[in-house]
Amino acid sequence: MEFLKEDLTHLFDDQGVDESQYDDVVTFLDPITKYNNVQGYMFNIRMLKSVFSPVFELHDIKQTGEYDITTRWTMTMKFMPAKALGLSRWWNPVITFTGTSTYGFNPNNGRINRHIDTWDSIQNQKFFSFEAFGDFWKQMLQTYTTPALETPQYTLLRRTSRFQVRRYEPFLVAETHLDNLPSMSTTATSSSSSSGSDPQENGTYQSSSSSSSNTINPASAGMR
Repeated sequence: MEFLKEDLTHLFDDQGVDESQYDDVVTFLDPITKYNNVQGYMFNIRMLKSVFSPVFELHDIKQTGEYDITTRWTMTMKFMPAKALGLSRWWNPVITFTGTSTYGFNPNNGRINRHIDTWDSIQNQKFFSFEAFGDFWKQMLQTYTTPALETPQYTLLRRTSRFQVRRYEPFLVAETHLDNLPSMSTTATSSSSSSGSDPQENGTYQSSSSSSSNTINPASAGMR
């Protein structure tokens, strides 16, 4: 499992995955792609790298069977020909998928002989999925572009047809600086000085306090 975790970090970089760790017969299957040999499998990786400049993010990896390992990932792909053709100002599609990959290992030699992908954005995972094909082209044909605004950084963990799950990095929403405010010690000193001041300076307060604390005897007021 540690080998696969390390190998996937090179999925689309110049080093690439270690082809020697894959069996001659590798069954690769996702909702719109299918290969049955290691040559086709490696061709698919090279094609994605050259056309879409993909970024692969591994979120989780665990053993799910005696000879199976399952990963959870996000893959973001920018369609490079749009920039090469000078169209990126109006059309610069970014295709994003999240999902799982299940890797099967040949028990005889320990090499990978099976790779099955599922996408979070669709229900029909079987090849050939028209639902998946539509999801891909819907993203490919988007003509709007996101304004270049400063926004909080996040990692897309799951993209479904109805919602997204994101993990945001800590960020500051608002900040202000208050200058020349009295400290707690200054406030306490001020309050103490005020309580011991000349009664004439606080006459209004004392008079008010006296009035509010005195009661009237009904008998002395001639009331029965």
